[in-house]
Amino acid sequence: MSQKQLAVLLKAIIVGLTVCGILVCIFLIPYFADSVLKNSHLSAWCWHWISVVYIAIAPCFIVLFLVWKIAVSIEQDQSFTKRNARLLKHISYISLSDSAFFLVIHIIFALLNMSHPSIFFTGLLVSFVGIAFTVVTAALSHLVSKASDIREENEYTI
Repeated sequence: MSQKQLAVLLKAIIVGLTVCGILVCIFLIPYFADSVLKNSHLSAWCWHWISVVYIAIAPCFIVLFLVWKIAVSIEQDQSFTKRNARLLKHISYISLSDSAFFLVIHIIFALLNMSHPSIFFTGLLVSFVGIAFTVVTAALSHLVSKASDIREENEYTI
């Protein structure tokens, strides 16, 4: 697969994820909120949960924007650069802070009895996936940085 094909595929995935994220924000979250408001003893805290979910989703769109920048640099045959390593590091920081925020809010809501065990365990799973994503992007950042160093070293070799 060529650099250009890879970049096009990445961009298509980014657009697809963005559309899915927007659809979730517009349709799915309000649908679940309406369901909870009608049928649950947790309806008093529904708006707290909705606020948390929207706050937690916002950094995901920032990450998609940063990944788009990486896809553009891949398309330009600039895959292993310090810039991409920095972007991956920023993505890992964003992911870590978002996962930590989500985990802390879940713990606080559970302690205040504003949660249900199934919601709490789902939140733990989401936080775990976010932390795993953090580790992967941090490792990629490190590897891209090392590859960039090797690339720069080889460019100076005659």
